[in-house]
Amino acid sequence: MTRQNAEERPCIAAAIVVHEERVLMVRRRISEGQLSWQFPAGEAEPGETREEAAVRETSEETGLEVAAVRLLGERIHPKTGRLMSYTACEVTGGTAYVADT
Repeated sequence: MTRQNAEERPCIAAAIVVHEERVLMVRRRISEGQLSWQFPAGEAEPGETREEAAVRETSEETGLEVAAVRLLGERIHPKTGRLMSYTACEVTGGTAYVADT
């Protein structure tokens, strides 16, 4: 799948959160592909930037409040063909818990 075709579907935005020398990961109940531990992530909503989506998904999935620091990079996922973006985020408040049912 080409980058142009991947961009026709909403981007999957992931947050890379490092706090006190620890990296925030979420465990999926149903493994997506071969992975069960992943960065907080989800589809960007219409009108939402990749960075805004990463911040929102982190809050929805973990209850943590984070702020986007910078876009780290993008790639086309080799199995799904989806455009993936990765944003470095810093914790601004809250305590992590399983927020997403």
